[in-house]
This record gives sequence, C-alpha cells and structure tokens, in this order.
Amino acid sequence: MSDIVNSAINQPDPTAAKRPLRLWNRWSAVAIAAIFIAVYIISQVAVVLLLAANASILTITVVTVFTSALAGIGAILLANALLHKHSLAALGFTAVSRRWLVTATLLSLAVGVVRAFGLDWLSVTFPVLNAGSEALSQMLVFDEPAAMIVSVVLISTLVPLWEEMFFRGYVHNVLRNRLGMWAAIFVSSLLFGLFHFIPLQIIGAFTLGLLLAWLYEKSGSLWLPIFAHALNNLVFGILAQLIG
Repeated sequence: MSDIVNSAINQPDPTAAKRPLRLWNRWSAVAIAAIFIAVYIISQVAVVLLLAANASILTITVVTVFTSALAGIGAILLANALLHKHSLAALGFTAVSRRWLVTATLLSLAVGVVRAFGLDWLSVTFPVLNAGSEALSQMLVFDEPAAMIVSVVLISTLVPLWEEMFFRGYVHNVLRNRLGMWAAIFVSSLLFGLFHFIPLQIIGAFTLGLLLAWLYEKSGSLWLPIFAHALNNLVFGILAQLIG
C-alpha cells in the first residue's frame, strides 16, 4: 500500500490532482472513528472528575485540549501504524508555496472579520444562541498573564493541529473520495461546526471550516488549513484576552 501511495506522490496524475489521495478504506475509517470516540469519552470523564475535585479552570482547559488532541491525532496515527503505514507526506504534510500562504492569510483574516461581525450580530439579534458562551469564555479567558499566554498558545497551536488532522485529513478525506468536492466541503464543515456544541461556536466553526476545507482541497496540504486555523485562533484568542 505504501508503494502505491509513494508512486502517486512521485508521479502525480490528473486524477490525484483533483482530489486528496484515498487514505482510508472502510475499515480504517471506522477504526479511526471508534478510537476517537472512545478516547474522547474518556477525556470528558477526566474533565468531569477535575470539576468534581474543584480543579482550577486553567488545569481543566489544559487537560481538555491535550486529551482532545490525543483523541484526534492518536486515532489517526494508531490506525495508520496498524493498518496502512502512510508517510507524513501522504497524510497531507507537504510543503506549500509562498503564494498559498499569502492567499490563506488574506482569506483567513477576511473570514475572521466577517465571522466576528456576523456572530456579534447574531448574538444580539438571537440571544438564545448565546447559550454556553459564558462557560466557554471562562475556560479560555483569564486575568493572569501566564494563564492568558497558556490559553492563547494552546488554541493557536495544538488545537489547529489536531482538528485539521482529524476533520480535514480524515473526515474530509473520507467524504471527498465518496462525494463531490463541494458536498465533502459542506458536510465536513458541518460536522466540524457541530463538534463545537455551543450554538454560536457551531456557526462560527462551520463558516471557518468551509474555508479550511477549500484550502486543503486546493493545496493538497494540511499545513495550509493548519496555518489558517492557527492564525484565526491566534487573532481571536488575543482579542478575547484583551476584551475579556
């Protein structure tokens, strides 16, 4: 299998250029989903135990991010090690051009501005969408400088890495090789949004997901959506800490 993947990378053909490589067959796709769900449930149990033990909010935030990353990245790497042994390049970690980085930067900032104003309007117009936003703010916004830095670093590094590996490198890839491009972009972005649970976050994540999936689709690299996602989270993270 690895020989086939390496051949496809070294000698690209028109078909490969139009879609991501078929990384996951039916069984590996199911295995990744099962491992992710199992580990994620365990991570949520850990969070509940920390809440019961009156752990600090920063501790809960750090544990939540790290266990979620373990679930997302671990599921993919474990299934890959046991079933496929794809290279990192085949998984999507390939170089991108400076032109794509500039494009991703401009689009990420533009979508970020639209999302910021759009979500603000929605929160005022439809107050019911604010459900859960206060709890999320408590987990991400802090008064102490050290806690602020930890929060911003986590949401702009580890979170984009695991979410892009899972939702673009796995979810979008599986859907893309079974649906058309735009259907895969829409469905994977919708699942990405729903994963965030909180109404306003669902809308915001869905909107951002459309851009990230498109960048992954057009560049063929996970680094580009990771970069755009990190930039988006960095800007919003800093603004959230400053505004409170």
